[in-house]
Amino acid sequence: MCELQANDTSLEHQITQMDTRVASLLNAVNEEVHKQNGLTKHLIQHQLEYTKSYCANALANTSQRVTYAQTGLEIPGEEEQIAKEMAFIKERADMIPGDDLLEEYDRAIYLIYQATGILDSDNQTDELRAGFKKRIAAALDLMTPGFSKIQRQCNEYIGHLYLSPAKSLALTNQQIVDHSNMFSAGFALARLYRIIIKVVEDQDSEAWTQSALARFQKDITERSNTIQSRLIESNLARANNMGYVLDPELFNHIKTSESAALDTSYVSRQLANTN
Repeated sequence: MCELQANDTSLEHQITQMDTRVASLLNAVNEEVHKQNGLTKHLIQHQLEYTKSYCANALANTSQRVTYAQTGLEIPGEEEQIAKEMAFIKERADMIPGDDLLEEYDRAIYLIYQATGILDSDNQTDELRAGFKKRIAAALDLMTPGFSKIQRQCNEYIGHLYLSPAKSLALTNQQIVDHSNMFSAGFALARLYRIIIKVVEDQDSEAWTQSALARFQKDITERSNTIQSRLIESNLARANNMGYVLDPELFNHIKTSESAALDTSYVSRQLANTN
């Protein structure tokens, strides 16, 4: 929203509404977490603490985010926030048993973040590029679990919610679609990175004209923004569709397209920096 909309009272009003909605959701989780136990409780508490920290940082820097996002500059503290997210993903992965579909998705995102860090390095050695390719290859593999695995996980997961047969079937089918969209968008993002490094390696960057370089950067930025929009919206759709079945009153007013805060500037800059 900060990147795509004008910085006016309408944007301020939408963000205020979102702030209220975030507080409502966090309060709902706070009330429910005490009823849980074991690994479920630990996972929810771990997620809750990170989410509180992320939301507090995002809402505290709204005016600053608007200014920086719309000028294409990097927001101060953004790298620290990404480091916190990577730490959260790693800690969560250590808590979850293997063969969990969402854990594999998170691991793929973690690998893409690591690859982004390699691209941002000033010294592009052969060893670093080999590490980049290894991480992207692993991410591509994780982002293609196959329909059967997605179907099996969704069936097992929804089966634990004890819904009516009709609701269970409808939600399972919807979650299969939502998970498939998530992994498809994640695969597209990892593939874009692979394409970029191939272009950089196959062509002599010193021979590029300024106009050719500008066109390349513009194309990469546009592709990246489109893919990341899909990535964010597919994740929101999965969560919102699940939430609506479990608590219609809390989720009936949440629209994915309106809720997506498209924070695409960071990766776009890293993609451009490959040159």
